[in-house]
Formats: sequence, structure tokens, C-alpha cells
Amino acid sequence: KRHHLAQETIEELRDQNESLATQVRSMTGELQELEEQVQQDNAARRDSSLEEECEGLRDRVSHLESELSDARRELSERKDVCSTQPTMELAAESSEDTPLLSAAYQQISVLNTQLAHLYAELTLARTEVQNLRSEQAAHASSQTRPSGGDTAAAADIQKQSQQIADLLSD
Repeated sequence: KRHHLAQETIEELRDQNESLATQVRSMTGELQELEEQVQQDNAARRDSSLEEECEGLRDRVSHLESELSDARRELSERKDVCSTQPTMELAAESSEDTPLLSAAYQQISVLNTQLAHLYAELTLARTEVQNLRSEQAAHASSQTRPSGGDTAAAADIQKQSQQIADLLSD
């Protein structure tokens, strides 16, 4: 019965690891989208700042992928141990597995928190790019004709700022 419980725990950890891998892939895709937006942005005064942010996000994604790889390796090792040991040995070691499982859950929690922060940073960077584009469009339209779209751009910026604040408060 404990062997079955250990197998279920391994399956749960595998599912969580797959979920984390999906989130990392999603974050990597979002990071690539952000990089494309930065490349399209002609506001020279903020380009270097956004590039540095993207590089930092790349580094963090790489770090998270490394941690995910380590967690997968550990899961694989545990699965091998569970499948090769007799059930009696598993029962004797169950008290040792409890702290390991607790540590694994804690690591997964930390990874989820880090991914949430990465997502928030990506959202902030996207908003900054959009604000730059709005400023650029407002600047271009003010040169060609008097203002009229400024209030719409300001409303968009206010809406995005509120969404980011809501995201960060979660």
C-alpha cells in the first residue's frame, strides 16, 4: 500500500514538474514576444533599459529551467529507487521520505512563486513598451495635428496600470 502511495506521489510530482515545464515554455514564449516588441520600439532613451530587463528575464528563465531539470532528475531517481526496492524497505523508509516529499513540495512552491514574479515582470515590461509606443504615437500625432487621441492613450495607460496592480496584489 505504501508502495502505491509512493507511486502516486511520484506521479503527482511528475505532473507538477510537467506543469512547471509548460509554464517555463510559456514564459519563454512571452519573453520572445517581449524581445520582438523591444526591437520594434524606436524610443532610443528606453531601448537599452528594456534590453537589460529582457536579458535579466532570460537569465531567470534559464535558472528556472535548470532547477526544473534538477527536479526532474531527482524525480527520476526516486522513481528508480521505488521500483527497485521491495515493499518492506519502502515501509521502513517512509519516515525518511516524508521530509523529502515536503522539501519537494516546498521547492515546487518556490518555483511557482518565481514564475509568478517572472510573469508580473513580463507584464510590466510589456506595459512599458506599450506606453512608449503610445508616447511615440502621441508625439507623432501632435506634430501632424492637434491632440485628440491623448485622452484615449492616457485611458489605456491607466487601465493597464490598474491591471498590473491587480496582478501584483494577487
